[in-house]
Amino acid sequence: MRRLVPVVVLVTLLAGCTSAPTVPSAAPNEPVVETPAPAPTPEPTQEPETGLVQPAQVFDGDCNAIFPIDELKAILGSSVKRTDSPDSSGEASRYVTAQSGGVTCSWASADYANGIVVTAVPAAALPLTTAKACQKDGYGGGGVDCSIEAEANATRLSGKVWFAKAGSRNATKTATLVSLFEEKAAAAQAVPLPIPNEKSWANPVDCSILEPMLDNPKVLGGTGDLQIYQGNGSDVYVTPAERVLFGFDDRADQVACAITTADPNRELTKAEIKAGKFANISMSFVGGAAWVEKELATWDGVEKLTIEGVDSAYLVTHGDESGSVSIIVAFDGPNMLSATTTAGGVAKRFATITLAVEALNAS
Repeated sequence: MRRLVPVVVLVTLLAGCTSAPTVPSAAPNEPVVETPAPAPTPEPTQEPETGLVQPAQVFDGDCNAIFPIDELKAILGSSVKRTDSPDSSGEASRYVTAQSGGVTCSWASADYANGIVVTAVPAAALPLTTAKACQKDGYGGGGVDCSIEAEANATRLSGKVWFAKAGSRNATKTATLVSLFEEKAAAAQAVPLPIPNEKSWANPVDCSILEPMLDNPKVLGGTGDLQIYQGNGSDVYVTPAERVLFGFDDRADQVACAITTADPNRELTKAEIKAGKFANISMSFVGGAAWVEKELATWDGVEKLTIEGVDSAYLVTHGDESGSVSIIVAFDGPNMLSATTTAGGVAKRFATITLAVEALNAS
């Protein structure tokens, strides 16, 4: 950033024999009016971010500023490329890292045999200290799965790297990455942890807050005999920092609260389905992420909804390899939530969303 430097004009007083000009005195009986000096203009103060705008991100949220692709290709292989893209699913869980002032990036080979996921986040966002350097925590098999972390300039750089095959060459590559993590963290510019709005939900949400909902006949169309658990149990690569931010273990990829029947494998009867009952619903919550609405409202495939008890809501429909997927996204105060849905069952999920928002706002 280029700074504007004030120019100071130096006035030189010429000494000599020239007499000073005579100041005329006021006329007799004419009052002398003194012009008051203008009051100094107060310097503008910047209000702290309180969850209503997107927080500043470390590395300006730029994955290329963390690891240029050529740098990773030299270590992981020439076929490595960025695997994540700007999200358009509407899932609230995708924004928990950004809401904490961080960014998550991933790179992998075409067959996903080699890859790396990196989370850069203000160190103050992490209440726990996870192991640094290379910690083996793979899923088994003949490959290498290693967590790497480094911290400097109030920034935590957290990553997970994997190789399809073990071997001394991969050990050397991993050692190189450990050094790179330290180097990148040392080059980071510190970003302050966002100040939560007083009405923001806690991140991550404790799903036990929603347990009183389970006895309400409006939840899941009165399916009954419900239980709630944290996360959706997806088996994906997440960094140690994400595990802390999400509040989950290594086998979860969403900040989600899943409500399901006591037997999630039980198929509903035709009568239950006809009555609009559902076997489960998964809801993701991010306190303070209402700034996402401005972006989401401009996406294609977005339909405005009206849900009682929330400020605004949308149905986001997008396609993937398995077909069309729809997600209900709602905003209330400074907060964001998303909920899974099925074709024809959108409105019948509204009551569950309303009750969840009421429970969180009352907590």
